[in-house]
Amino acid sequence: MNSSKSLFFTIDEFNSFNNNICNILRCYGDTAPFNYLGLHIFSGSPKRRFFQPSANRVKSKLLSLKGKCLNMMGHMQLVTC
Repeated sequence: MNSSKSLFFTIDEFNSFNNNICNILRCYGDTAPFNYLGLHIFSGSPKRRFFQPSANRVKSKLLSLKGKCLNMMGHMQLVTC
């Protein structure tokens, strides 16, 4: 295990028990919320601020694909709108 790349996350507050686990495993520790593979991992009820970065990325990708998937008439209609 590469301890410099390993992380230990907890849902609740980081306490001495979690700190002892990190010392035994020789890794870093943190609490939720955090990002994993670009998605926000959290505990409790979802909030808009957790999903806003992901929604912005999806929206920008859809906007970039908007013009690529249209035929010539679609392009003309898109330009006139």
